[in-house]
Amino acid sequence: MEHIIVPTDFSEEAKSALAFATELAKREDAEITLLHVVNTTQVFHPVYMDPILTSRLLKDLKTNAENTLEQWRTEFAPEAKTHTSVEELSLSEAIDLIVEERPTDLIVMGTKGSSGLTEFFVGSNTEKVVRFANVPVLTIPADSSPDAIKNILIPVQLDRVPVRFLEEVKLLRTLFQAKLNFVWIKSPHDVGAFDQLHKQFSDYLSAYFEGEDYSLFTGRDFLPEEAIVTFAKECNADMVAMATCQRKGIAHLFYGSTTESVVNHANVPVLAFPFKKQDIMLFEKTNAGFTGVII
Repeated sequence: MEHIIVPTDFSEEAKSALAFATELAKREDAEITLLHVVNTTQVFHPVYMDPILTSRLLKDLKTNAENTLEQWRTEFAPEAKTHTSVEELSLSEAIDLIVEERPTDLIVMGTKGSSGLTEFFVGSNTEKVVRFANVPVLTIPADSSPDAIKNILIPVQLDRVPVRFLEEVKLLRTLFQAKLNFVWIKSPHDVGAFDQLHKQFSDYLSAYFEGEDYSLFTGRDFLPEEAIVTFAKECNADMVAMATCQRKGIAHLFYGSTTESVVNHANVPVLAFPFKKQDIMLFEKTNAGFTGVII
């Protein structure tokens, strides 16, 4: 790990995220970009149509943000190699800009969750970053610490397990020296070939994680996000790590996102790995069932 982005709105949740990222950066000798986006709706308002006044207000907002970022850098991340950035873009656009300029391994963000109508109609900035970012996103509830992560829950959809995701999980185990708990949330639609697929996956894990501390469980639920949150509590998970297909547009409106829902409702850090178009899946679906691509 070489580079971590930490977006901040100067909230207590963002402070927890920076503390978490700082500890990771120290372990991995990585650098941090501490990012703040200026809320231009405070400036470009019908009351403030005068160009000179608008420019002055925007300059003041940026200056105040730069000063606060510098204060956070020296106060909360003194032992990490930390850079600061203030952008006038949306948060997703600002993150994309930084990622284009410098390869990024991880985005670490604070979260306080949401529910009900707020979750459905608005969503949080954290949710939107999970949905659109091209790099893994780690969401941090308040008062989370890397030292506390010793038990990681990894929900999997057996017919869509990216090889790259399992490689990242192995790095996670090393980073935190944690036990891995894989769980397949079986839906009523997973019948027939899925039982054989479960055995193939079990065999793969025993070879790939030979000699390492891991478990494989099966859960059953119509709503996978509820099963994941419940299972995380039952197995005392300190983190959830899962691959996300990042549904957007109409698909997201009607079907939502399991990962985003887990981010909203889990009381532990959640690590979201985005699928990429070029990802190789562990199993390939054929007319005869599923074939292991790299087994």
